[in-house]
Amino acid sequence: GRQWGQSAPRSPQASPAPSSPRQPRWSAPLGFSTDSTSGSPAPRPFQPRTRRLSQRAQSPSWARARSPEHPDCCSNSMAAEVSVATEEDPLERLVRKGLLSTAPLAQGDDRLDDLAHVNVVFSAHLRDVRILAVYRVENKAMESMYGAIRGIMGDPPEFQLWHGTTPDCIHNIVVSGFNRAYSGRHGTKLGHGTYFSANAAYSLRFCGRRPGARRVMLLSKVLVGACAKGSPEMVEPPFKDQEQMARYDTTVDDTLAPSTFCVFRDYQAMPQYVVEFMATDV
Repeated sequence: GRQWGQSAPRSPQASPAPSSPRQPRWSAPLGFSTDSTSGSPAPRPFQPRTRRLSQRAQSPSWARARSPEHPDCCSNSMAAEVSVATEEDPLERLVRKGLLSTAPLAQGDDRLDDLAHVNVVFSAHLRDVRILAVYRVENKAMESMYGAIRGIMGDPPEFQLWHGTTPDCIHNIVVSGFNRAYSGRHGTKLGHGTYFSANAAYSLRFCGRRPGARRVMLLSKVLVGACAKGSPEMVEPPFKDQEQMARYDTTVDDTLAPSTFCVFRDYQAMPQYVVEFMATDV
């Protein structure tokens, strides 16, 4: 018999059968296949995955047709307008926007209108050029700013001076005026400002040097005021009193007979006319 506290003897159990080796839990990396016998990756030729680009990815956004699925896309006609706009001549674009005009204005008793007068004056300075057109700048906002600077300066002497530039800069000057941030592109002989000359032949050297190319030059109103001798390190005109309470208005190359002027206020000068011409020599 079995005494109290003794457990019944356990019946012998069969030993578990040996289990098959576990397969690794991983997938073969891209470019390999798995060997069915060993479970190890077997190399195979790499086949890169190709993805067909959608029509939206293949074409630029401005060239896609407008559709309900893509309401933000431009139409093909708009794309054509963008292409034409980028190729439009900057002077023609300014004429179309009303900032340049080729309509002559009478000048009192003078038999020449204003555009013809500028043509004659420019030809007197540069005889070996062919004038293509003369435009008058019509920017009311710039005229207001120029008038404000004239009032601040106390109605100083005003000169008509030439400013040579390149066609790619005409748009910014006609729209926004002269900007001292661009000073130094052709030197800072009289200081870090905007330069003008009484002689168009001198300004011609800053209109580009490619023979036979179309060029432009500006005839501008400049509030010259009181002048001092300029130097390259100047970022504004020097003081004109010992107490350093007031500065000169303009720096020049020669205080007795100035021909080159440098101004330091952006609206101290205003473009009046644009002369488009061609010259073979600089």
